[in-house]
Amino acid sequence: MTKIRDELNEFGRVLRPEEISLKKSVQRGVGIRSLTDVDVFIIVQMYAYDPSTTLRNYVKFLFLQTGTVVSMSTISRFFVHGFPIQGSMCKPNLIPFDKFRPANFEKALIYMHIVSCIVLCWCIMLSAK
Repeated sequence: MTKIRDELNEFGRVLRPEEISLKKSVQRGVGIRSLTDVDVFIIVQMYAYDPSTTLRNYVKFLFLQTGTVVSMSTISRFFVHGFPIQGSMCKPNLIPFDKFRPANFEKALIYMHIVSCIVLCWCIMLSAK
């Protein structure tokens, strides 16, 4: 009750929650209270090495390397909100072209071969009519 009275005396109205957080002079951003620049570097390097790493492995490896204790939700929020350009973690199709691994590359080649055979057969059927 005293906070509301203080806000009414100081500003003449009750502040919205976002105004209260802006009034505080602290750093803002994803993981700002728990992730240092070294932690962010390690997380990005882990992602570059293996994009399919689980959140639990990020937490464990970060603790082993730097001693920083974070939750899986902190790592998740880092990937969702930590960059100016955001993407989702869902797969748009069954062939992950964004992961350049030999097995995935072979799957992509097989898929393209099958599709080209289907298109070729379809063209032959149309030309026969």
